[in-house]
Formats: sequence, structure tokens, C-alpha cells
Amino acid sequence: MPGIYIFENGISFSGNGAVTGNGVMFFIGIPNQYIQPSDAFFNNSGNGNINLTAPTSGLYTGLVIFQSRYDSDVLQIVGNGMSTTYNGVIYAPDAQVNTTGGGTNSTGGIISQSLACGGNGAVTIGSQVATTMTLTSSNSSPTSDQSLTFTAAVSATDGLIPAGSVTFSETPNGSATAVVLCSNKALAANGKATCTTSIMTESGSPYTVTAAYGGNTTFKPQTATLNQYVYTATTTTATALPSSPTTGQQVVFTAAVVPAPDSGTMAWTITYGSSGGSSGSLSCNSTTALSAGSATCTVNAGILQAANSPYTVTAVYSGDTFYATSTGTLNLVVGQSTSSTAAAATPTNNAATDTATVTGNGNGIGPTGSVTFYVCANTTTGCTSTTAGATQVGSATSLSAGQATSGSYPVTSGTSYCFAAYYSGDMNYANSSDTTADQCFTAS
Repeated sequence: MPGIYIFENGISFSGNGAVTGNGVMFFIGIPNQYIQPSDAFFNNSGNGNINLTAPTSGLYTGLVIFQSRYDSDVLQIVGNGMSTTYNGVIYAPDAQVNTTGGGTNSTGGIISQSLACGGNGAVTIGSQVATTMTLTSSNSSPTSDQSLTFTAAVSATDGLIPAGSVTFSETPNGSATAVVLCSNKALAANGKATCTTSIMTESGSPYTVTAAYGGNTTFKPQTATLNQYVYTATTTTATALPSSPTTGQQVVFTAAVVPAPDSGTMAWTITYGSSGGSSGSLSCNSTTALSAGSATCTVNAGILQAANSPYTVTAVYSGDTFYATSTGTLNLVVGQSTSSTAAAATPTNNAATDTATVTGNGNGIGPTGSVTFYVCANTTTGCTSTTAGATQVGSATSLSAGQATSGSYPVTSGTSYCFAAYYSGDMNYANSSDTTADQCFTAS
């Protein structure tokens, strides 16, 4: 794990195992020893691979091996293994550094009293540090000629931030010729370079976008690629038939995509409650696959209600390889349906009642509300609430299963009477009444 490792008596590598450390520094000797000489040593005579990377922050940034200046013991940095890599500087100001092993070695630099080279291996001092790079796009689904920004982020295996520049290019689908988008864009202090362009169209999609980091004397070159799709913009429009339905009526919604794509699907959502009443959603019998650029969604009879109006209908086209996604929205207002009221009087001894039955044309959605009853005496032609002498019979009576019955009204034998029934209506149904002579009778 990262950290400063102190070896007061030295360290020796003699086996075949690999040693790897990232963000580490080996301190050889006794810290704060200013007078007595130290006998600590660093001896790599093993056959395994060593890969040490220096810290990237703190007091010892960039130092991978630090030997006390009061320690003159030889540092043997090259063993007999396949390779040793010291990503950082070796500091041994009072000692000799030996590279006499049989393996290969690379290091960022050596500060020592002397350097002894020998053996059969290869030693590279100040070699280029390996780099990695990522390439990202500001938009994964742009449309033709839309502005795009590509970002290349370069990092080094030693934890340092590389300098240099990046060139961005694109190759259209089916082409072998690359087009330069941005040349030699300098890396910022965070190791990133950006390129903004608006020349891509759907005709060349998908494009292979390449970012090439040129490297420098310290850092190795690197490339990264991505596939950039560019789509034809679309517009989705939703319509309803009928456009102004009433409670309980079947409605067919159609979503049309322009220009008409060859493939893709349509997703539907229908919600209600924006007017502050009850809220919810409902489903429909929909066709998800497009046909000639269109898809439909049918809400069966007996579902839509004026009480839940307006409904928000949303149709989302998925897009495909060539066409971009788009959304169509429709606000559907559902109006009241008509109602009808039929009433019949029931005289009994010295009293009579009137029962009204209210039906709605809502395909199974029943009416609510109340019925107010009136009675007129000495008539056989009917009664209305405004007829002279008309009397309201009690209070309004709430509907139960579509029916309401008036309170009992006293009658006199031999006198003719007529009832009238007025339905109040509700959010789903308009009001209605029965004032016909069908409710007339002569008390016996």
C-alpha cells in the first residue's frame, strides 16, 4: 500500500517473487541520523520483477529510493530478474549505484556519488513514463450538425500529470480517411484537452473518433477511441379521436413521427390529477412497433371520466440506429356525458312518494349526485318546480345505485297530484329531470 517504508538496516531481494508498490518510497538508513554513519543497504540480486512507483504528493514526491547521505553502502538496483522498474528518482548522494545485474532496468533518474554499469542487462535512465487515456463525448445521441465536445484525459502510471497536446480526428462509417477535428490541443493542468465540433451528420454515423496524445521526453504517446452515433432529428405529435370525448367514451390516440423512421417503438403513459383532484395513471391497448411512422393507443369505453379531466398523454419514440428519440404530449379534456331521469309516483292510503331512476351514457360509469322532488296539486298535466303552487318534498335525496326516493307527501282522497323529479348532475354527468304527466295520480 502507499507510504514511506524505512529500512534502518537495509533491504535485500534474493528470491524469485515479484515486488510491486504504488505511491511508495523506500528510505534506506536511519532517519535524522546526522553524525554516525549508517550501514543500511539496498541489494537487488533476486530473479523476480520489481516495480516501484514514487509518491505523487508530499515531501518525497517523485522519490522512489532515498538513501541517507551518511550512508555510503552500494545500491545494487538491477537484479537477475526479467525487469526492474523504478518510476521515480533514486537518491543516494554519498553512495555508488550499481547496475551490474542481468535484467533490464528503467528509472526516472539517479542522484549518486558514482554509477557503475555492467552485467548483461539493459539500463534506461529517465525513460518515458507509460500513460493511459480516456475519451468521452458530451452527448451520446446528438442530431446532425449539433455541437459536440470531446474530452481526452491523459494520466501517467507514476501518478504525475502529463504535459503535451492531443489531436482529435474522426473517421466516418465506411471510410478509411480520417478528418482532423482539432489539432494539437494543449493539455490543461488537470491532464485534459477538449475539442468542440459541429460538422458531424447522420450520413457518416457511426463515426470513429480518435484522440492521439503525442507524448514528450517524459511521457509516452497514447491513443483512445470511441464510436459516436449521430441521428436524424424527429418530431412526435400525439392526437386523439374523438378530440373532445365525454365521460365513458372510447378514445384512440395516435402518435406520428416525422420524418417517418423505419424502426423503433412507441411508449405510452396516461396520467391525470393535474387539476387538483384525485390522481393516478391508466393503461391502454397500444401498438408499440411503428407502422409507417405511427403507433396507436386505445382507451376502452367506460374508463375516461370528466371527473379526472384533464388527462396528460405522453408518447415517447425510442429512436433507432438513424433516428433520434422524441416525445409528443397531449392534454385531453373529457366533458360531461348526458343523463336521463325517469320517475314514478307511488300513492299509499293518505300519502304518496316518488322514485326517480337516473341513467348515464358513460358505458358503466354510474351517476352520483342527488334528486330534488316537487309536487303540484289539482293538476293532471304535469308539474315543474316553477309551477304555481309547486311544493318541494323534503330535502334533496342522494342517489343510491342510480335511484332516489322522495319523502312521504300527504294527499287527500279525490284530489289529483303530479310529481316532478330534478337530478342535480355531477362532475361526469349533466343534470336532467322528469316533469311529465307519467307521475300524475288521483288519491283514493
